[in-house]
Amino acid sequence: DGSPMSDSPPKGLNAFSIRRRKLRRGAQCFKARLLFRQTQTLCEDMIFKLVNSKVDLLMEIARELEWAPKTPLHPLNLTKPNAYSEDLVTYLDTTFASLALLPAAVRENVPLACCARVAERWLDIFKNNKFNLIGVLNLGCDLKHFENFAKKQPIPNLVRAFGEVRQLVNLLLSGRISRIVSTGSPKGKRSFSPTKTHSPPPCHKDLEKIDKMRLLDILQQYRSLRSSSAVLLPPGVRNFSRGEVAGVVRKLKAEIKRTLRGSA
Repeated sequence: DGSPMSDSPPKGLNAFSIRRRKLRRGAQCFKARLLFRQTQTLCEDMIFKLVNSKVDLLMEIARELEWAPKTPLHPLNLTKPNAYSEDLVTYLDTTFASLALLPAAVRENVPLACCARVAERWLDIFKNNKFNLIGVLNLGCDLKHFENFAKKQPIPNLVRAFGEVRQLVNLLLSGRISRIVSTGSPKGKRSFSPTKTHSPPPCHKDLEKIDKMRLLDILQQYRSLRSSSAVLLPPGVRNFSRGEVAGVVRKLKAEIKRTLRGSA
């Protein structure tokens, strides 16, 4: 048409290029954010793995201890925990403090996971190793050490992670082991008498929270003390005979079978 030709691109094409560059930059930012989140998740997973690995290492020391000893670990101080327990609490105290700047989910879940792991390892030790009431007393000292530590942490109800272990220890030290089998009557709630030496044993309602299949396995590892060792037990703690525990095991097996048939 005789008009001079322009070297500049059409306005529509220029606008398209700008939009394309913006989209490319947006995609790059999205990828960067996604990579950051993935890296953050990997770091958090690594924290869980490292802490759990350390917990397992120290709890392996607990597994190697004698849980059916003839005498208490510290005869003159029945409240002193094992060395592994003190070392583990010291490690966890330092580790939990180092999580202060991490997201709230990590600060809360790492302590919960660690304490639950310790409790699970204790139950596993008693499920797979012979023990007696002096061993239970020693476990009670370790447990109390962890409970005191958990109560000082800012995580609400952290001590509940040890709930099943506490119920087991209280039950075995209650002197009324035959009452672990359900009776279905309110009298079960009054069957345990607290002693001045130990924490009150759980009521019948609390015992329902104990995994009975695991309790069955644990009771079959029980070993009665000889009279020379039984005299070392604190007041209120009774040395059960193997026959008494065997009778409870039979009743517990029958109760479990009835429960399984009822749920079938």
